Amino acid sequence: GDDGDDGDGRTTDVITVVVTDATGHVSSVAHAAVDTQDAYLPISGLQLHATSNAGHRGLFNLGNTCFMNSVLQCLLQVPQVIDYYRSQNYSEDINLQSTFSSHGQVSRTFAKLVSAIWQNDNSVPILQPRKLLQVMAARDSRFQGGMQHDAQEFFESFLDQLHEDVNAVSKKEYVDMAQVVEDAGTVAKGADAVWNALQTREQSHLLDIFQGQYHSHVVCPTCAHVSNNFDPMRFINLPITEPKDRIDVVVFVIETTESGEKKPVAQRLTLPVEPGVTPVSEIIAQAAVKMGCDATTLCLARWVESRVVKLFAPTETLSSFVSLYVQLAVLQVHDINDAATSSTNTRLVAVHHLHRPQLALDVCTECSKPPEKGALKPCPGCKCVAYCSTACQKGHWGEHKTQCLRFRKQSKNMSIPIVVRLCQDKGVSHQDVQTFRSSGVIATWFRWCIDQSRASSGSASPTTGAASSTAPAADGAEEGSRKYPPMGSIISVRTVVSDAKASGYLVPKQPTKAVVLPDTVTLTIDHWSSKNTGLPLQLDLNVLVPRTAANARPDVSLEDCLERFSKGVTLGEDDQWHCPKCKEFKQAVCTTELWRLPECLVIQLKRFSYKSIVFKSKLTTRVTVPTTLDVARFLPSPEEMGDAVPPANSKYNLIGTVNHFGALFGGHYTASAKHAVTGEWYNYDDHTVSLRADGPLTDASAYVLVYQRASSSA
Repeated sequence: GDDGDDGDGRTTDVITVVVTDATGHVSSVAHAAVDTQDAYLPISGLQLHATSNAGHRGLFNLGNTCFMNSVLQCLLQVPQVIDYYRSQNYSEDINLQSTFSSHGQVSRTFAKLVSAIWQNDNSVPILQPRKLLQVMAARDSRFQGGMQHDAQEFFESFLDQLHEDVNAVSKKEYVDMAQVVEDAGTVAKGADAVWNALQTREQSHLLDIFQGQYHSHVVCPTCAHVSNNFDPMRFINLPITEPKDRIDVVVFVIETTESGEKKPVAQRLTLPVEPGVTPVSEIIAQAAVKMGCDATTLCLARWVESRVVKLFAPTETLSSFVSLYVQLAVLQVHDINDAATSSTNTRLVAVHHLHRPQLALDVCTECSKPPEKGALKPCPGCKCVAYCSTACQKGHWGEHKTQCLRFRKQSKNMSIPIVVRLCQDKGVSHQDVQTFRSSGVIATWFRWCIDQSRASSGSASPTTGAASSTAPAADGAEEGSRKYPPMGSIISVRTVVSDAKASGYLVPKQPTKAVVLPDTVTLTIDHWSSKNTGLPLQLDLNVLVPRTAANARPDVSLEDCLERFSKGVTLGEDDQWHCPKCKEFKQAVCTTELWRLPECLVIQLKRFSYKSIVFKSKLTTRVTVPTTLDVARFLPSPEEMGDAVPPANSKYNLIGTVNHFGALFGGHYTASAKHAVTGEWYNYDDHTVSLRADGPLTDASAYVLVYQRASSSA
């Protein structure tokens, strides 16, 4: 709302009041003037009226703003935040010189909301935080346009803006923190030196509440040189760990029944492992016993959307792959020819299904004329343009060259990859791959995937038994009451680094001549089609073979997640660290630990995995969240601390949770928070507020946790 002056120096804020009936439907909308200069009392001394709504008012959803409402309701129960903005002390700290500040727009708007939420009466049941959304969207363009957003991202951005508004530092000079640590001499002195140096850039009451300090150190595996770093900490981003003693795999095998019928079986298994110790061969052996098949015909693969991105060697261990985000599949290995069966010098290759878009064209792309005789000749690279003659094709190539590559990149993996064994000595011929293609293995899984896709969409019943007989039906033919689209007819050779660029086709003039394929290529079945409706594109294992009660993931504890967070991690090949002593890049061990604790500890449970800029999957594992958390064992030892003063209290009380329900792109946020005065827990679902008799909401929806240091909790 707008500010107003009553003539006596008192300031009021006009806010929108939304009134609902007993069923929760909006019955009327009115306006109320909230006095923002009421006599101030610290929240700990506030005496609530018997019918007061103070501290548990709803926030109206302005259109996909549940992410903002849930965060605000948690912040509005932090005692130090409430006192700072209700007392108007923040106004004396507003920085009008900094280019990072909103010059108080965000802070003033939030202060009005704090005053309205904590107005000690029952006149305002629901508030509409439109002005706050507007000023935040003006400062951070991500929150423009009424789209859905991540609550933790808003939380981080909002705290940062509140801090910058009252940051005592206007001009931030560059400080070489690595040099500061080196000059300090000891680790403990380095931590204090970095903390003090940070005060020359960032200094505000908000940071006094929410900012702590990380200590990370990297150890060179060759010379044992240690590099120490200290970074500010406003959030702890915790990975949700897989139980230490088990791993989740999906097994795909084709069984032959007594009648000789080919029956595809896909089953999810939970297998016991010891990360970093149990070899892949043992995992495969366990799967083979459970499925009743030969372990030598199986392999373990990392699966990403119908694509095998890694085939594990039997001697490997899964120390770096035991993660909830990684999908693992056990696939059957098929010999592509007799040479592969008898040879000892072999390698495994995944044959992928690739949907290639093809446009149906009636006229030549170059001259816009229909063919005088015969059919148009499509571009062999993309099949999205076609020509009536070789002259037209050559004339258009200069313009089409870049477009052709773009069309190729629109290809998508689909179905289930097939793993084949190739002989490295004698190679493989065009006749070999076509004979293997006609064996029924590829068609069996292709049609099984289509049946599963149809079943999930309700268009047909799933095929839980045989997907094809020993002699599969012809491509595009009907089998029983089901009709399948034609399967790709050519197996192409593609480079491993890019499925969008073909290296050539196994169609030599001499079809029986074998070619030894280098390690840099893989095999792909091309499916050219103008439509992709009904095709099993980019399959997710969790959707294709859902979990049942038998293999549901057990709960993990918040302490388990903190332990995993504090455990050293060996850097990957693509993320190596440059050792200043060895003068070389190394796969060093990096360890991160808590060093300095804030008054208010905010923890994000990393439920979403990302690819590019969008969510790709959500973890629904329940993390047991304690109402009292002691992080003492995750702090450095007294020997590491040296002269540094350890925190007076490492115990925290839970005061709020942000919860996410539903799917990735259609989810909803709510909050549960502990009332800063009464200590009662309330559930905040936008404008609906209800008392929670059973305490905080800490089921599988818990996403962001807000803890208050026990010594200063309300």
